[in-house]
Amino acid sequence: MDQSRYLRSSSALGSDVEETPQLLSRLNEINATWGQLHLCFRDGTIFAVSSLPADPFVQEHVVHGPEEFCQVADGLDGLLQAEFGGRTTFADSMPSSLKH
Repeated sequence: MDQSRYLRSSSALGSDVEETPQLLSRLNEINATWGQLHLCFRDGTIFAVSSLPADPFVQEHVVHGPEEFCQVADGLDGLLQAEFGGRTTFADSMPSSLKH
């Protein structure tokens, strides 16, 4: 796969998380249902990663893909912290970008 043909978004969602079978099972469950967004775990940190095709260039993908990624990641960090502990990457006092 030619990586130059993809728009990649990534973010650490949480750190200081203990690796458990329940955590890995939950991440696999999310990976199986969220399409282009994938979660992974490494060295106590949960990461979200998304790769969208950039060839052929479609303006809407470039505009809306990262926006959608941020909205989903913004909701997942608190959910995963509530389930598995650790610290979210961004301060709780920051306003949510999710539309309620």
